[in-house]
Amino acid sequence: MADSQLTQLFLAAVGADQNARQQAMAQLEAFEQQDVGNFMGKLCELLVDASKPPEVRQMAGLQLKNALIAKDEALVQMKSERWINLNPGLRDKIKQMLLTMLQNAEKAIRGTAALTVGNIASIEIPHKQWPTIIPMLCESITKSQDTNLRHASVEALGYICEKAPDGLHEHAEMILAAIHTGMKGQTNQEIKLAAVTALANSLEFVKGNMANEGQRNLIMTMIMEATQVQDPVNNSEIRVAAYQCIVEICTEYYEYLQAYISVIFQLSSHAIKNEIEDVAKQAIEIWNTICDEEIDIMERQPDGVVCYKFVEQALPNLAPLILETLTKQSEDVDADSDEWNLATAGGVCIDLLAQTAGDSILQPEKHVVPFIEQNLQNSNWHYKEAALIAFGAILNGPNPDLLSPWVEKAWPLLIHLLQDPDVRVKDTAAWTIGRVCEFLPETTKDILNHLMGALYKSLQDVPRIAANACWAISNLAESIDQNSETSPLSPYIEVTIQGLLSLTERSDAQESNLLVSAYEAVSSLLISASKDKYEWISTLLVPLMTQLSKIVEAGDSENGQQVQGLLCGALQVLIQKCTAQFIMDKGDFLMSNFLKVLATKNSVCHEEAFHAIGALASVMGPNFERYMQALRPHLLQALEEARAYMTCKAAVGIVSELARGLEKRLFQYCDEIMTCLLKNLKEPNVDRSVKPFIISAIGDIALNIQGEFERYLPYVMDILVGASCLQLEPTDDNLEYLNNLQEAIFEAFTGILFGLGDAAKQDLMLRWAEKMVEFICRVAVDKHREPAIANAAIGLVGDMAKHFGTQKVPSLQHQNVQILLRLDDPEEKALCQENANLAFQMLNP
Repeated sequence: MADSQLTQLFLAAVGADQNARQQAMAQLEAFEQQDVGNFMGKLCELLVDASKPPEVRQMAGLQLKNALIAKDEALVQMKSERWINLNPGLRDKIKQMLLTMLQNAEKAIRGTAALTVGNIASIEIPHKQWPTIIPMLCESITKSQDTNLRHASVEALGYICEKAPDGLHEHAEMILAAIHTGMKGQTNQEIKLAAVTALANSLEFVKGNMANEGQRNLIMTMIMEATQVQDPVNNSEIRVAAYQCIVEICTEYYEYLQAYISVIFQLSSHAIKNEIEDVAKQAIEIWNTICDEEIDIMERQPDGVVCYKFVEQALPNLAPLILETLTKQSEDVDADSDEWNLATAGGVCIDLLAQTAGDSILQPEKHVVPFIEQNLQNSNWHYKEAALIAFGAILNGPNPDLLSPWVEKAWPLLIHLLQDPDVRVKDTAAWTIGRVCEFLPETTKDILNHLMGALYKSLQDVPRIAANACWAISNLAESIDQNSETSPLSPYIEVTIQGLLSLTERSDAQESNLLVSAYEAVSSLLISASKDKYEWISTLLVPLMTQLSKIVEAGDSENGQQVQGLLCGALQVLIQKCTAQFIMDKGDFLMSNFLKVLATKNSVCHEEAFHAIGALASVMGPNFERYMQALRPHLLQALEEARAYMTCKAAVGIVSELARGLEKRLFQYCDEIMTCLLKNLKEPNVDRSVKPFIISAIGDIALNIQGEFERYLPYVMDILVGASCLQLEPTDDNLEYLNNLQEAIFEAFTGILFGLGDAAKQDLMLRWAEKMVEFICRVAVDKHREPAIANAAIGLVGDMAKHFGTQKVPSLQHQNVQILLRLDDPEEKALCQENANLAFQMLNP
């Protein structure tokens, strides 16, 4: 494509004519797809050509960036592979053009070039290509006299450190030396800022340097000096970036902090007290990060990792500083309560300090409780609201037995503050009450009538207060035993739900997420509704279904999508709690509307709709078959699109419900369903959390279609036996996954065994019996197993002994099986004793 033609396309792409814009973008996209190397080369030429219109050069820069990056991971992978597969000579030509652009006089061109160099390097370095780029950039930073080149080179180096840290270990010292030059040896503030940013990006791969005390001291000195840089050009961005470096240090290198914590406290406390807001917020983030690290250490207790209790030591001096930040709220009455300012940052910090310090945060010398008690009735709204924030923030940490008497004493005042003259105080009072209902719901026992009346009144307030009142009601409902005959909320449920539903009709219901909050509270109340309210809540089914139909027909706004999901969730609860006959009478109405939801392009709604359909299938049993033809395409699509894994998981759940409800009637649909399930089990890119659900569903299918499962037996058993051999590094996530997977495999083996056994075909499984016992034996000696896994393994031992006997499967007498049945662990003994007794009897008839 000629330069003049490309220029005209870019002019059209940024012009006012919409049709011309669309046609131009389509032609540019086609050019990129057909010849991406030539396309990028042309973009570089346009970008540096000062004779071209500014909007054309700007558009060329944007297209150049987008040729290599994307938000979607699959698209990023495609673009990376496309670049690597280009002719090496063409790649080198483009890279040379970009390196030349690093010294261009125009800042925007240098910035685009630096970003693109970083993107290309992040693609090539993992493939052991472009080995000269790091030395070249470092040399430009340390030796060049061209300020423009130094600045762009530091920026490019920072991008590479951020995007390709795993391939930079061998260059760590060279990179640190270049960054040090950029931070100390330059008067140019932009170079300093780029260097500090690059340092923050490099901290992940300099572990070897941080392990060396001398080099570690140098790095820490560089960072701490940068916190003091006066930077009038970039409005303190260098100091913000320096504090971000300290945050990264706290995350990656907590074990080395002891030597530096005093200086870190001095720097951060000065910043919190005296710096501009952006710097102060980043200084607070240091303590948030230290809290996160210490909470993690205390919870996981990893071997060889010491918790130095920096938070506990700093608290007497740190708490007053953080409490003072709570009083720095926006003066704007209509300010968004979620705005990230100094006060909200302080509130998060108090919450984390409470989680880390636990009971000790309540001690008077830690200042928090005295601050709250002195300011809850302060005439200055700043301090009154700050006290409420602190009150709510400390509830998630100390022992509830210590907190409860103090909270109970404060309840009358908290409820009174819901009617404060200042809307900001009322809003935070509602939030604080929501926190109490979340963490200490038992304290509401004596004031429940007063509290529910006050919250009902707050539902009529402005949206932000009404939304917090909805949240408080939700938290209170979630604390109630769901299966009781009656509950403390029974006297209030009717009027409260009616009040919540009236919110959905308000003209301002879209503000402050009020519409969604109202439906969330309705769902929580329905879930918690005790049996004495089942008859009344059944009257809500038709109105809620009608509302769902209206919202689906109204279109796909973001709030509408959330509300559709919430309504489907509420209807699922009603399906489960209303009488079976009532639900069957409404089955057609329910199913037609759920199918309308599935017809929308909204995976969140689909997930909730599938859950509701699963509940309906469970209630209707064989009668659900009349909906299968209409449901089939939606179900198969969800099973096939496993990348939307939560929706896929919900669809898998429906398969289990269908198997239990339709029993053998499901067989006519099983070929398509089993094809999808088995494909997802084999597919490595399917989110692994879905796979245990798939395996359990296969067990449900086998149990209910009985002898017909013979059709799928070889494929399924080979996959299950292979999955039973999976071994992973024993991290927390991996252990949780393995436990879920193993429990599902045991359930599937049992379902298949009983299903075939009902048709007298159990001997078809003998081909895999030894592999099943090997799996049992591995679990028997697995020190990481959960009691539920032991119970499932013991159950399978008994089931195999019952269906086969030890003569057909002599390995059932293996010593590891005997170890499993011995139940040496007290927790396992309490759970598994009955199953173990039955298994022993089957093994020894």
